[in-house]
Amino acid sequence: MDFNSIGKNSAEKISALMNGKFRIKSHDPNFCVQFRGDKNLCLGKFAGKPEQIFTLKPVKDDFYCIMQDGSDLVFDVNGAKTTDGTSIIMHPYHGGDNQLWKIVLSEDGKYVMFVSKHSGKCVDVYGATFVSGQRVHLYSANKTIAQKFVLEKVS
Repeated sequence: MDFNSIGKNSAEKISALMNGKFRIKSHDPNFCVQFRGDKNLCLGKFAGKPEQIFTLKPVKDDFYCIMQDGSDLVFDVNGAKTTDGTSIIMHPYHGGDNQLWKIVLSEDGKYVMFVSKHSGKCVDVYGATFVSGQRVHLYSANKTIAQKFVLEKVS
């Protein structure tokens, strides 16, 4: 799937969003991505908790690391695997391609998708089921609601 074709002027729109702290809300705005504490990422009921706040740091060539605010932990494809269903965990930053993400706008410009540099696969909510504790994993790009997120700026 060619993510360069998603969204008109998406690189400019994305870079305009990148300063500051964010919540990564799922397609269902009542839930956002959070660090569960056992290394794994999951969905959690929106509560404004620190484990739901992330910073997007530009690294190179339009790729970012997604860092938990106030820590050195970043989104990391567990074991640098490329298999659908591989867990996305929080791990100290080491700069590997499994920790780098391209952030692309959906075709309608309402959502973003996170595409892994090492595999071209996306952050995905398992089964597109939006409930607390639901796993966030790596999955082949399919442009479904399971792969669409909203970046909500935190002041």
